[in-house]
Amino acid sequence: GDLISGGTGGSLRRWRAFKPVGDEIPTGHWGLAGLVELSNGELFSAGSDGWLRRWRVAKAIAPEISTGQRGVWRLLALSNGDVISGGMYGTLRRWRDGKAVDDGRPINTGKGQVSSLIQLQNGEVLSSAEDGMLRRWRNGKPVGAPITTGQGEWVILTKLRSREVISGGEDGSLRRWRLRNGKLEKVGDPIATGQGQVFTLLELRNGDLISGGIDGSLRLWRDGKPIGDRIPTGLGQIWHMIELPTGELMIAGANDLLRYLLMPNLAIREACNQLREHPVLLKPQTEAEHAASNTCRSHGYLK
Repeated sequence: GDLISGGTGGSLRRWRAFKPVGDEIPTGHWGLAGLVELSNGELFSAGSDGWLRRWRVAKAIAPEISTGQRGVWRLLALSNGDVISGGMYGTLRRWRDGKAVDDGRPINTGKGQVSSLIQLQNGEVLSSAEDGMLRRWRNGKPVGAPITTGQGEWVILTKLRSREVISGGEDGSLRRWRLRNGKLEKVGDPIATGQGQVFTLLELRNGDLISGGIDGSLRLWRDGKPIGDRIPTGLGQIWHMIELPTGELMIAGANDLLRYLLMPNLAIREACNQLREHPVLLKPQTEAEHAASNTCRSHGYLK
């Protein structure tokens, strides 16, 4: 249940119940650019200095691993336990048990820094780069031609449980993609977020999507449509988000702060549970009381 945060200064920090556990943990990286958890519980950290490091219970195991990529920007843990590192100069590298796969050669993606990495349902890796293009990879080799997003030069990716892919663009748009008959196809038109550049995307356990923008706001989405207005966080641009097992959201911003948010659906649940036996919900009189009662009933918290 602990959390691990990584900072641009190159350190890790462990958290429990939103309080730090112990001191900062130096990684030896210049700056921490990526952090993933493997299925065996180990962590892989990547530095902007181009080195990888493995961790177990917040302690380094084995020596640092030189990637030869002159800076690592993204990490992806594959379903088979391998790790893919995406470099600042457009290369990919695959790792198994701390050793390079594919004859130890970096895979050239074409152009610019690797901005995002995900694994598709067919096992392929999908990468995005500084040129705003998507590229598919299978066993270290490209699949088809690069795919234009039309969303600017910087694009991030996330994969939904529905198997759709969502791309967030430098132009502040979202775009839906689906793998059909071996082709990655656009679904519908781009969706404007109103958040400026989209920096991070997260699918919540209830299936909603949340986007974090350069303006420091969050926005909820369902089936490609916004749910309510933008939610200001006061954190500057949103770097990272995770949903905790309790349903709360933990967000990290560019101003070196973490913030804990109770999402609207949880706030509704808690309010309805607290007032479950109260006359304001059971026998509403005013328009506001009727609205509150109907909200609890529509969410299934009141019979």
